[in-house]
Amino acid sequence: MSLLEEWAQWPDFAKATGKEYSFRKITTNVVLITPDLVGKFPRLWECDIFDATRENNLCRLKHEHRMLSEAYRAGICVPKPEGMFTVTIGKSELLKKLYSLTGEKLPAFVMQYVNGQKLSVFKEIPPEINDLWQREIKKATKLGFEPFDAMDWNAIFNPEQNKVYLIDLEYWKRK
Repeated sequence: MSLLEEWAQWPDFAKATGKEYSFRKITTNVVLITPDLVGKFPRLWECDIFDATRENNLCRLKHEHRMLSEAYRAGICVPKPEGMFTVTIGKSELLKKLYSLTGEKLPAFVMQYVNGQKLSVFKEIPPEINDLWQREIKKATKLGFEPFDAMDWNAIFNPEQNKVYLIDLEYWKRK
């Protein structure tokens, strides 16, 4: 079974969780779908709808889900993964603009929404926040991850929890 056929079998988010959608754009392909969850969608707009790289984008999304799930279970500070789902676009003009595709469903990797600021917004990262960030990167490395692209734009500081969350693990590997 191809990955495109496989994602068609993923459970529908609303039916599986009983949660209603509300779409609000956060980044290019990350959308707030409930007050506490985000959906990360493959970058399908980077390729022609019939192009084989479309399946490659799904493969990267599935890989990121696996890396985030493993990192979360290992105790690394990352958003809690909820799973791989199909998300119904419905009346969302936002998703219709992002994905000018025929059909109503899109594959999504759903995870915890982390309220905070990307470290890249700081002109100079405060030392105590930088220490938290470096501690998580070292922990990931010690636990057998290769945190490629662990840059300041892939880390979010949550001041309420005084934690730095590592995000965008799509290029991470296991040693």
